[in-house]
Amino acid sequence: MSFPKVSIITPTYNCADYIKDAIRSVFDQTYQNYELIVIDDGSTDNTGEVIKPYLCNDKLRYIRQENLGQAAARNRGLKKATGEYIAFLDADDIWEKSKLEKQLSVVKKSQADVCYTAAKIVDDETGEIVPYIRLSWLNRLRKGDILPYLIFSNFIPFSSIIVKHKCFEKLGTMDESINMGDDWDLLLRLSVFFKFDFVNEQLLVYRLHRPGSISSNIKRRIAEQEKIINKFFTLYPNALDKKYVKKTYAYRSRERGYSFAKSNFWRSLQFYAEAIKTDPLNTANYKGVLRAAAIKLALKKLDRYS
Repeated sequence: MSFPKVSIITPTYNCADYIKDAIRSVFDQTYQNYELIVIDDGSTDNTGEVIKPYLCNDKLRYIRQENLGQAAARNRGLKKATGEYIAFLDADDIWEKSKLEKQLSVVKKSQADVCYTAAKIVDDETGEIVPYIRLSWLNRLRKGDILPYLIFSNFIPFSSIIVKHKCFEKLGTMDESINMGDDWDLLLRLSVFFKFDFVNEQLLVYRLHRPGSISSNIKRRIAEQEKIINKFFTLYPNALDKKYVKKTYAYRSRERGYSFAKSNFWRSLQFYAEAIKTDPLNTANYKGVLRAAAIKLALKKLDRYS
């Protein structure tokens, strides 16, 4: 039985409060043929001091660079990686002990190039588990050719994936021009050429951080999503049937309409109008308008009685 080496890449920026838990979760893995490459992306807190006691483990490499962004940090790790497989673990996430062992067992049987797992979501402020049920047909765990689903929305927890190192020889590395969503960009490109599999267990603990400014985060996310999807359809115009171009744009407009429904009703309607214009026969667009109107009426009633 072969035991392929796994290179685990952990970018970190001012995560001194979390990084030790991520490192310990790697050291505690039941599968031990790995190297852990921590790329400190110019942290200004005491990250270096927190990591120092763990440097006695020769499986850990700590590399510090100037602040260049998450994608650049991941790319630095890829350049240093020597394993047959690449895994990514964000500094504020945690792996369950059997994660690598179970994933490698799956890919050995299925010969998949990429494997991911389900995740347990924990509220960073309260420590409570956040219920998450994959009811939508779009965000269910899927194997094989996942592109027709991934093109709509990223349902894969990035800190859960392992990827054959050779895949990057064909694709290149992370796109450093993308400030939010470089993980989705990479997964989309991987899904054009390679087969996926998954372990249907919560082998990743994902910390959910509360955003400081909801409206600014939405605007930023919208801009980055447009960049990612436009890039994808430009690079791979024949990867999907043409109908997906129309349907994915309509889907994202609906998602944005829903995001603004509570904070800016008229902006919400503008997004739903875009969805209707793009995909007029899709009843989900009209249901979204009705939902936004219901939210508007409910908020009015709250204001009246508050």
